[in-house]
Amino acid sequence: MASQVNLLNVAVTRAKSQLITVGSRAFWQGQAGLPSLLAGRSELLGAGSSADRPGTAFGARPRSGFREELTDRLQDYLRRRGVTDLERDAVVGGHAVDLLFAVDGANTAVLIDTGPEHELDPARHLRLTHACGDLLPGLPSGEAGAKSGPVTRTVRVPAWRILAGESTLEPLFA
Repeated sequence: MASQVNLLNVAVTRAKSQLITVGSRAFWQGQAGLPSLLAGRSELLGAGSSADRPGTAFGARPRSGFREELTDRLQDYLRRRGVTDLERDAVVGGHAVDLLFAVDGANTAVLIDTGPEHELDPARHLRLTHACGDLLPGLPSGEAGAKSGPVTRTVRVPAWRILAGESTLEPLFA
C-alpha cells in the first residue's frame, strides 16, 4: 500500500510540474476555483516573456513590421469612420486580438489574417482562424480603450483587403 501511495505521489508531482497554462495569467487568476488556484501556483516563463505583462495572451506571436503596418492602416480606417473606443493588441478571454473597438456599446474583436505561415496548409489555417473567431463572442473584454463588456462580434480581416483600400473594407464593417 505504501508503494502505491508513493507511485501516486510521483505521478501527481510529475504531472503538476509539466502543467502548462495557456492564456493571460491575470485572466486565469481572476476566475473562481481551480483555474485561479492553478494560475496562482504557476511560474512565469521568464523575464521579458509575454506572460510577464498583465493582460497579455501567452503564446501570442511576436508582431512583425508588416502586421503592425496592417494594424495601423486598419486603425486609421476605423478612426475615419468615427471609432474612438479602440484597443490594439487586446486580450479577450486569454486570446490575443489585433484590435478591439466599441460602437454603440457593442465590442467588436478584429483578427487580421496575414495568411498561413510558410509550409502550413492554407485550409487548416483558415479553419483555425475561424474557430478562434468563433470562441470570442460573449467573452469579457475592454477596459483599456474599448468599452468594458462582452465581445458581441468578431471580424476576420484578410491582409489583402487592408492593402486594397477602404472600398474592400466597407462590407466587413458596414
